[in-house]
Amino acid sequence: MFNLELDDKDLKKIENLFKKTPNLANQILNSALRKAINYVTNEEKKYIQDTYTPDKDLLGVKGLKKQIKSGEAILFASTKRNHLNKFDSSSKTPERLRNQHIQVSIKKGNKTEMRTLFWAFYKTAGKRFSLGLYFRNGEDKNHITPARTVSIMQMSAPITEEQEKKLQEVFTKEIIKSLNKEM
Repeated sequence: MFNLELDDKDLKKIENLFKKTPNLANQILNSALRKAINYVTNEEKKYIQDTYTPDKDLLGVKGLKKQIKSGEAILFASTKRNHLNKFDSSSKTPERLRNQHIQVSIKKGNKTEMRTLFWAFYKTAGKRFSLGLYFRNGEDKNHITPARTVSIMQMSAPITEEQEKKLQEVFTKEIIKSLNKEM
């Protein structure tokens, strides 16, 4: 959690604006927070793409969500474990692999050979068939489980002091720009 601060001069400007037109002041504040949270989101995406090998769709709207309201901006990262087939693997589609096993790389540079991993169409109760990478749990052919790995939340990193300073800078710059435009 971060508290973003303003100079006394800018704070007085926004307090006066809140007294005159609270809706406009709220819009300005939320706009500045949106710019700041977008900066954090982009930094998280860069870190994840530099460290891991996820598909582009994992880092989309469902992976990292933003909520901006009443002077607060919150970045939510998905805690749901991702399917292994959403990461870099030697077998991107179902195919018969002769004399080899599927190799998967979750972190960049760490390729692991998985002996019990295979592609399957599997139907769960009340749902359609789903295609994905699965593990065999035992001797029986019906005992398979979807191969899952880290969630977006587990892949993200804490904000550094340098990024925190940049975040403060982005917020301050945006709010000053909006205040000067309105006054």
